[in-house]
Amino acid sequence: MEIPSQLKVGPFVYQVKQVELVNKGKPELIGEVKHDVQKAILVDNSLDLDTKQSVFLHELIHCVDMFMRIGLEEKQVEQLEHGLYMVLKDNSLLKDW
Repeated sequence: MEIPSQLKVGPFVYQVKQVELVNKGKPELIGEVKHDVQKAILVDNSLDLDTKQSVFLHELIHCVDMFMRIGLEEKQVEQLEHGLYMVLKDNSLLKDW
C-alpha cells in the first residue's frame, strides 16, 4: 500500500506526514490523527514497512470513524486494523513503496 501525501475522507482532506516524532507530549506514539483544523495523519518514519502500513490503516480507520460518527473504541479500531491488514497482506493487495 502506498501511503499518499494527502487523503480525502468525506469532505475533509488530511495531510499525511511521516515524521520523526509523532507527539512530543506522548513520545511512545507511533501514529496519530489530528481532526482539528490541521487535519493531519502522522506516522513514525522510523518504522518498518509492515508497521507503517498497519499504523496508517489504523489512523485511516479513526478518520472514517470520526466522519461517519460511528463511535468506535480504541480496542475496536485496533481489531479492525489487524483484521483488515491481515486480509490485505495475505491476499497480496499491498504493494511496496
